[in-house]
Amino acid sequence: MSTPRPSPGSDTSPGGPAPYAERLVVPWWWWPPVLLMVGLLAAELHMGHPGVRSWLPYVLLMPLGVVLLVWLGRVRVAVDADGPGARELRAGPAHLPVSQIGRVDVVTGEAKREALGPQLDPEAFVLHRPWVGPVVRIEVIDPDDPTPYWVVSTRRPEELLAALR
Repeated sequence: MSTPRPSPGSDTSPGGPAPYAERLVVPWWWWPPVLLMVGLLAAELHMGHPGVRSWLPYVLLMPLGVVLLVWLGRVRVAVDADGPGARELRAGPAHLPVSQIGRVDVVTGEAKREALGPQLDPEAFVLHRPWVGPVVRIEVIDPDDPTPYWVVSTRRPEELLAALR
């Protein structure tokens, strides 16, 4: 039996910020074009063949399109409470204790292009989804960690900053 997760706006510990969680799902308007393209591909493969070959492309390709869209939106960004007073930032498969986080900046627009392009350190951890607008640049202050900073996409950067404070 799983315990219900608190909503992003609720407090779970006395005096501490609430956990933050979001999934970086694809926009809803991606679904109709992708399913239309998959349907057209299935119709091209069908092309009037009788029997199994007439419906098999639809049965195989339509679920494949749905799985592709769900797979693209599987990434999760969260701030979880590991224990009393210990919180951890999770971005996809990576995790970082909040105590090892230094400066945090919200990056949007032209600055985002620069941060992900010419200014990007090759050793930085990047979790970027192009369909998500802003990114958050998170400085790592752990001297043993070779990663200088993280760049993480988020739709709610102000809530993420509040959860990291």
